[in-house]
Formats: sequence, structure tokens, C-alpha cells
Amino acid sequence: NHRIGGVFLQLAPTLKPLFEMYCQQHAKTILFCNSNKDKILSTLSKIDPNGTNNYLLLTKNLSLPLNRLEKYSVLLKEYLHNLEEFHPDRGDAQRAAEYYSELARSGNELRKRKEWELEIMNSTIHGLDGE
Repeated sequence: NHRIGGVFLQLAPTLKPLFEMYCQQHAKTILFCNSNKDKILSTLSKIDPNGTNNYLLLTKNLSLPLNRLEKYSVLLKEYLHNLEEFHPDRGDAQRAAEYYSELARSGNELRKRKEWELEIMNSTIHGLDGE
């Protein structure tokens, strides 16, 4: 008797605050990387002189937790689709698929909102101080 949905539901209370914190910090981290790109590239080239895409991989990998959470939802829905109608894990799998789908959606909204906030905070306001 597989209880994959049950396992995902058990992990949900621990994962949610971690994921929300990650989404809040993601935009700041990307901004930091972009602001310090030359220093980061220099350091990465010392670590791996032949690595041509290390910076791209670094910034791409920072989004992996966001992408992974979306995959959890998709995989849970696929699991649910292949689960027998009266399987003991069906209810948990359905709740887990919905929960992780909503968590990914709200996390992406939070991340976008934080990116927007940082963009506003770091932008020039024309017309202020006689511009």
C-alpha cells in the first residue's frame, strides 16, 4: 500500500514556511548576483577556468526550488490519475496535489511581487528633485 499523497501532506507544514521564505529572498538574491556579476564571474573562473556558463547555471539553479515545487504538483496529479478509485491514498493524493499546486502558485505570486518591489525601490523617479 503506497501512501505517497500522505507523505507529501505530512511534509507540507514544514515545507510551506521554508518555501515562502525562499520566494521572499529569491528576488534579492538575483538582484545581488546581477549587481555583483563581475566579482562572481571572477570567482567562478578561479574555481572552474573552463566553465563558460557558470554564472548562467548559478542563477538558473537558484530557481530550481520554485520549479521543483511545480513539478511536485504535476507528479501528484499524474499519480492520482493512475491510482485506483478506492485506493487508501486517493484522498491524501488529491489534497496534496491541490495543496502543492496552490503553494507553487502563491509562491510564484510572492516572488513576482518581491521582484516588482525591488524594481520600484531601485528605480529612478523622474520629476523628483527637479529632474
